[in-house]
Amino acid sequence: MFTVRQALDAGASRGQVARRLADGTWRRTVGRGIRLAGDEPDPLVLVESAMLTWPDAVVIGQAAAAFHRAPVLLPSVVDVWRPHGGARTMRGLVPHRFQLPDGARRPTSLWSVAQPGFAFVDALRRMPIDDARDLFAWLVTHRHLSRDDLARWIHELRGQHGACQLRQLLAESASGALSVAERREHQMLRAARIRGWRANVAVRDERGIIGVVDVLFEAERVVIEVDGRRAHADRFQEDRTRQNRLVVAGYLVLRHTWTDLTRRAPTLLDDLRRVLAARRPRR
Repeated sequence: MFTVRQALDAGASRGQVARRLADGTWRRTVGRGIRLAGDEPDPLVLVESAMLTWPDAVVIGQAAAAFHRAPVLLPSVVDVWRPHGGARTMRGLVPHRFQLPDGARRPTSLWSVAQPGFAFVDALRRMPIDDARDLFAWLVTHRHLSRDDLARWIHELRGQHGACQLRQLLAESASGALSVAERREHQMLRAARIRGWRANVAVRDERGIIGVVDVLFEAERVVIEVDGRRAHADRFQEDRTRQNRLVVAGYLVLRHTWTDLTRRAPTLLDDLRRVLAARRPRR
């Protein structure tokens, strides 16, 4: 990553810079950042571009969440916090000024990015609500954020932009369902009077915590994983690895998709009843 100023200081002429940008040899990212054509944009590229543009900035929002490996799309617009300076956007780099909560930044880090807890919450308050629901479900089930954590951040950010959306996420998850699909699953189970299950339970094996499963029938060792309306391809390997550990630990894993829940609910319930009956401990 470099800037036009750095290219000129290294000996390039303004004409050379203009030609390389015009023919695609060099490509702009956000702010003043420039990358070589073969370097694909990734979260680190966005962070470097922000630092080259405004050295006092801290990357926040969706770009910061992506930097900390949350399963979110790489944004075309990068939000940053600045302690001072103007509010003008620069080529997709959007500055914000607000009271940064204690512990939100990592002053000793090589990269000027918000620490994970604040990065995730800041993304949740800025993303479209459906995307925020998906991210919140992932954060909770992968133990990166709890409802108690979210409540504390809501207190820290009271009166600020997006606090209302954070309160909405907290309220929607009060029943234990973390997504629209999970709420549908729970409603289906309750309406069918199927009992003996718990939602969002941490399951362990001899190596430690496997993960937080969507629905657990503990006595029968049956797990239901609910795949939401929009699947993220980059979650595939992680989910399959977790499923393999559950199977090795003696659990039967059923996967219910949004299409299953909306179009095949009677079949799902019949299959589930048969599975539970077959695996119910004998007295």
